[in-house]
Amino acid sequence: MVACEEPWKSNDDLRAVALVDALHAMEIHGLSQARLDDLALVGHRLEPWPDAAQALDNLRDSFTVVALSNADLAQLVDMFGEGRLAWHGVLSAESVKTYKPDPAVYRHALDTLGREARRTLMVAAHPWDLRAASAQEMRTAFVSRPGEGVPAPYDRFDLYAESLADLAEQLASGGPQH
Repeated sequence: MVACEEPWKSNDDLRAVALVDALHAMEIHGLSQARLDDLALVGHRLEPWPDAAQALDNLRDSFTVVALSNADLAQLVDMFGEGRLAWHGVLSAESVKTYKPDPAVYRHALDTLGREARRTLMVAAHPWDLRAASAQEMRTAFVSRPGEGVPAPYDRFDLYAESLADLAEQLASGGPQH
């Protein structure tokens, strides 16, 4: 038997398909195409966590800070602009036409930035993301965010923080404070 893989779709396209599927499953009909298109792009309007902008500012003073996301670059530009999030760089999984946790996404980030994995800290609120980064020998920092995931008992991340601001404080002081 031969596996048939679907061609790669952008995050925006996947979200649009998921929206139509969800509306169909809930038997919601009659929305205009313009309304469907607007709803499918809701990810472009996500607001950052309240501590994110200031914490990123603090981190950028001492570290190279780069976003690595499954979101399309257009979505990232919209979100980061509205949220006033400033990075040294932004990388999207769309560049390699796959999604995290595929190892190719993490390797692409390291190769693009010319960084050694063991000297790179992957920061995320999703344990699955950190597990995949760790498998590529990156250091890891879990930032607790409500509804985003809880580490499994077997997870061993390098740092644990209650917020991005807490992580910035830990890194500034040279290590965890709890």
